[in-house]
Amino acid sequence: METSKKKIDILEHIIAAVAGAYYNINLTRNLVPGQMYQAVDGKEYNVNEMTGLPADAKFSEVIDYWGKRLSEKEKEAYYAFFDIPVLLKHYEKGETHVTHTYWTQTIRQRPMLAEHHIVMYEDEENGDILAISYIRDITEEFHENALKIEAENLNKRLRKEKEHAVSANETKGRFLSSISHDIRTPLNGIQGMLRIADAFPDNMKKQKECRDKIWIASNYLVSLVNNVLNMNRLENSTIELSEKPFNLVDLLMEITAMTNIQIDAQGLHSVVDWKPGYINHRYLIGSEEGISRILLNLNSNAIKYNKKGGTVYCRCKELRCDGETAWFEFVTEDTGIGMEEEFLRHAFEPYTQEQHISLNSINGVGLGLTIVKETVALMGGTIQVESKINEGTRYTIVLPFKVNHHPKIDDDPKEHLSLKGKKALLAEDNNLNMEIARFQLEQKEIEVFTASNGKEAVEMFEASQPGFYDIILMDIMMPVMDGLEATRHIRSMNRRDAMTIPIVAMSANAFQEDVEKSLAAGLNEHLTKPLDEKKLTETMKKYLGKKMR
Repeated sequence: METSKKKIDILEHIIAAVAGAYYNINLTRNLVPGQMYQAVDGKEYNVNEMTGLPADAKFSEVIDYWGKRLSEKEKEAYYAFFDIPVLLKHYEKGETHVTHTYWTQTIRQRPMLAEHHIVMYEDEENGDILAISYIRDITEEFHENALKIEAENLNKRLRKEKEHAVSANETKGRFLSSISHDIRTPLNGIQGMLRIADAFPDNMKKQKECRDKIWIASNYLVSLVNNVLNMNRLENSTIELSEKPFNLVDLLMEITAMTNIQIDAQGLHSVVDWKPGYINHRYLIGSEEGISRILLNLNSNAIKYNKKGGTVYCRCKELRCDGETAWFEFVTEDTGIGMEEEFLRHAFEPYTQEQHISLNSINGVGLGLTIVKETVALMGGTIQVESKINEGTRYTIVLPFKVNHHPKIDDDPKEHLSLKGKKALLAEDNNLNMEIARFQLEQKEIEVFTASNGKEAVEMFEASQPGFYDIILMDIMMPVMDGLEATRHIRSMNRRDAMTIPIVAMSANAFQEDVEKSLAAGLNEHLTKPLDEKKLTETMKKYLGKKMR
C-alpha cells in the first residue's frame, strides 16, 4: 500500500513538472481535495486563491467555473466529457487515461488550447475512484502544426501549379506544332496551285481546277482560324448563339454544297440522306450558326480521317414534335480509319489526336470535336460517338428547335434589295484588302471612296456634306490613327449624321474582346477578315437596303 502511494506521489511530481495545471480528484465523492495550481509563462499560480473556489471544492463546481469561460460550441462536448458517471464508466471499461481538447483561457485571460488529461485509479484503503487531472497548454504546438499544414498545403498547391504549367506548356507545344503543320499544308497547296495556274494561262479547265483547289485550301485556313477563336470563346464562356428564323432544308443544301467540294477534291463518295419527307417542319427558330459549326466540323473530320475512295454519309430526320418544339437527329458517318475504344473517352478533349494517326498524314489541331460538343450542349442537345478501328466513325446528334409557325416567305423571287448608288467610305491601309473590299462593294453597284488610315477617314467625313456618305467601313489596325479612335472622332462631331451613320469594323482581330471594343467605340458591327461576301452583303442590306421592284 505504501509502495502504491509512493508511485502516485512520484507521478504527481512528474505531472506537476510538465503540466500547465493540475489537481487531484475524488470522483466517488465529487471532491477536489486541497489546492489547484496553474503555471502560466513559467510562473505558478494558486487557482483557488485567484478564482475564489474553496479548498476541497466539489469537482462539479470546478468544471462549472471553467465551463462558463468556453464558447457555446465547446460547452456541450466539455460537459459531456467531465460528467462523473461518464468518467466512472470509462474506468469500469479499463479506460483509466482519458483526454479532451478544448479552447479556453488561462488564469491570466490568455486564449489557450487545453489538452485535459484524467488519469484514474482506485484508492486501496477505501475503494474510492481517484484521479489526477492535469492540463497541457498546446496552443504553441497547435499554431506550429497549423503553420506546418499551411506550408504543406502551399507546397502542394505550388506543385500542382507547376504541374499545371508544365502540362499547359506541353499542350501549347503540341498545339503550336499541329497548327504550324495545319497552316503550312494549305498554304503550300495555294502557292502550288498558283504556280500550276501560271504555267497554263490559256487552259481554262486547268485554271478552274486550280481555283477550286485554292478555294478549298483557303476555306480550310478560315475554318482553322474559326476553330481557334471559338475555342477561346468557349474557354472564356463568351460564346453566344443567336436564335433567329431559318429554313432547315436550305441550310442543309448549303452545308452539303460546301462539303461536296471537299469530298470531290479528295476522291471520296458522298451519300446524303435528308429527303424533305423526313423533315415535317423546315421553318424553325434557332441557331443556324450552331448547326453549321457542328455539321461542318463533323463533315470535315469524316473527310479528313477517311480512307482513299471511302464514303461520307450525312443524314437528317425529324424525330418528333410537340407542336412548339421539334427534335431532329443529325448523323455523320465515314468509312475511315476509326478510333480506339480508349481514345473515345478523350475524343472531345481539346488538342487530342488518336495515337495511331501520324501527324504527317492527317491535318488536325484537335479542337473540332471539343467545339462540337460544347456547341451541342449550348443548344440543349446530345451527342454520341461510335467508332471501330479501320471501319469508321459515326456521330449522332439530337437537337431541339422551336417551330416557326409564321415564316416570312418571298413569293416573288425577282424582289431584291437594291444598293445601287449608295456611297461608302472605305478606310483600309492594306492595298490588297482595299482592292478586295472595293471589288465586293462595286459588284453591288456601291460607289466607293477610300482612305488609307483613320485620320484620312475622319478628314474626308468632316469635309463632306451631312448625308453624303451612307456607310463607313473601318479597318481597325491602321497607321496614324486606328479605326477605334477614328470612330470616336466621327461620333463626337457636331453634325446631324455623326451619330447616325452606320460604321462597320473590318478587322483581322476576331476575339470577343475585340468585338466588344469596337461596339464600345461606337461601331455598329464587327466583320472579321477575310471578308465573307454573304455576311458583307447582309450587313450592307441591313443598314442601306430598301425593297425595289
